[in-house]
Amino acid sequence: MTLRTRFDDLAAEAPDPRALDLDRLRGRIVRRRRTRLATAGAAVVLTAAAASTAAAGLLDQDGPVAPPVAGDPSPTPTGAATPPRWPAPLQEAFTTRGCGWMVKTLGPAPEAPLEMTVDLDDSVDLGRDWAEPIGTATVTNVSEEPFTGATGRFPETFVAHDGSVVTEPAPQQASLHGVVLAQGQSVTYPVHSFLRMCTPGDVTQPHHEPLEPGTYQVYVELEFVDAFTLYSGPIDLVVE
Repeated sequence: MTLRTRFDDLAAEAPDPRALDLDRLRGRIVRRRRTRLATAGAAVVLTAAAASTAAAGLLDQDGPVAPPVAGDPSPTPTGAATPPRWPAPLQEAFTTRGCGWMVKTLGPAPEAPLEMTVDLDDSVDLGRDWAEPIGTATVTNVSEEPFTGATGRFPETFVAHDGSVVTEPAPQQASLHGVVLAQGQSVTYPVHSFLRMCTPGDVTQPHHEPLEPGTYQVYVELEFVDAFTLYSGPIDLVVE
């Protein structure tokens, strides 16, 4: 079948213009043009360019086009990044009463204009200084508006084993820190943990026995005053 024959067949199969409700089509076009003029124009340009490219490829090729090979690398996107959208992807909320209590998941957290990404060290040495962070928590404004709020100095961190809390968050100073983030802007906080076996009702954690070597689960939360709480976890942490 030649390209001209294919075009003739397509033309023959097209519906009779008299069968179209032209008044209805004009009404749709006018309504869409009012709200989507820019998008429609871009779509027409892209469609025309794609059609031209496809036609040129059909006319120039000498044989059948080889199908794509599985595993071929995809092109890397370039140019300006797409602005993030609000709300952020849902995070899993949790709660616990603290040392010795189970961590209870509450399902997806409420929508928030910020998103928290926690990055922990692959492993931590129990011989390290307990004041050193075990990772970072990056908070990003994923909404379309600037954000202004207040939170503590750093997130609270619970370390659990078999679902039970074995290390509570370190006490924080009774002070708040303002957070002002433009759209797409981020701020990074240290993630701290003593990594010592806690005792219910005892806050002198640096003087407790170190955790046994092994794999633990870390839960991180960051509360913004009179606003919302960001959650992350469980995240595996190897203690050596």
